[in-house]
Amino acid sequence: MSDAPITIILPVKHYVPRYLKAAVQSVVDQSSDDWRLLVMADRSVAAELKSFLRAELSDSRLCLIAVGTPNLAAAINAGMNQASTKFLTLLHGDDLFATNAIEVLQRAIRARPDVDFFHSSRRIVDGEGNPISSVYPSRTDFAWQDFLNGSPVKHLLCWRRERALGIGGVDEAFSTQGPDDYDFPWSMFDHGARFQAVPECLYIYRNHCEGFRLTTHDPRTVQLRTARRILRKHGIGFWRSWMMIYANRRSGLASQSIYGSRLSRWLYRVAGYDAAKSWRQSTYR
Repeated sequence: MSDAPITIILPVKHYVPRYLKAAVQSVVDQSSDDWRLLVMADRSVAAELKSFLRAELSDSRLCLIAVGTPNLAAAINAGMNQASTKFLTLLHGDDLFATNAIEVLQRAIRARPDVDFFHSSRRIVDGEGNPISSVYPSRTDFAWQDFLNGSPVKHLLCWRRERALGIGGVDEAFSTQGPDDYDFPWSMFDHGARFQAVPECLYIYRNHCEGFRLTTHDPRTVQLRTARRILRKHGIGFWRSWMMIYANRRSGLASQSIYGSRLSRWLYRVAGYDAAKSWRQSTYR
């Protein structure tokens, strides 16, 4: 008997062609055929993506939708509204799914039909696909306090569509890092969603500085401000949120940004200097 399909949302605005091809191919190569892929293409790149992904789009399970959304969160929400399946998952255009990701998720959903939010283990590769970390295991137990220093729930994320829409989806007020894998699971947790860790490593996160990424190209001050706003949204007071951001910055929060501030980004651009030249790959365990 066939499993219920899972919809994969893949938002695209800035992209590296070879990484996007690999991301889409990792979906096409799934061991389970019961998936749908929604490529939520920003209107600025929708036409070129239709040509670039012409061969892949011949598969009826793939659909490219042009959207005029202002940020990542809005693109994810647009995908949720377009989807018709009970469960959704998210893939970024420079990352990869493990070949058995959908199969394992479907097995987990069958085993725990009461769960609203599944999250898997993950590992990190560099720009060439070489592993640069061990597997980060998914956390089986956590409380709301565990969200204070970063999300205990990371990609791969798979959630119940109805439950997410019931809380308003991903918060579009956050335009930089964190709306998808920090504020969103925290908000689902706050609203009583039931979580389940999937021990298998289903998500491969690519860390690189080739082309625009929120992690590297959004200025450090912007990323820190967004993290503080997320803390404030979840009830952390003014001074405590400042202290927590300071402590997390010392431990690496926003450390991969190639710009210190919007001003430094502007100055680099005026000077014609490519700040990415000074970027260094993080060291992982």
